[in-house]
Amino acid sequence: MNFTSEKSAMTSNEIFDLAVKYELDSSYRDIIGSLVYDGYINNHDEVHTYRFNSPILRMWWRQNVAN
Repeated sequence: MNFTSEKSAMTSNEIFDLAVKYELDSSYRDIIGSLVYDGYINNHDEVHTYRFNSPILRMWWRQNVAN
């Protein structure tokens, strides 16, 4: 989600490509599911595009998790 915090959104294909790159392709769906369930991200506007639920949360993630 570090990439999503830098961009406004991230597609399912981009997430999958990163999962393969970092050898997480067997568990990335569980990770995305956890982030959705915990309220960090959603895909309400477009099914295949994930965004942070709020700009403040995105900024917090970028400052405290991504770096």
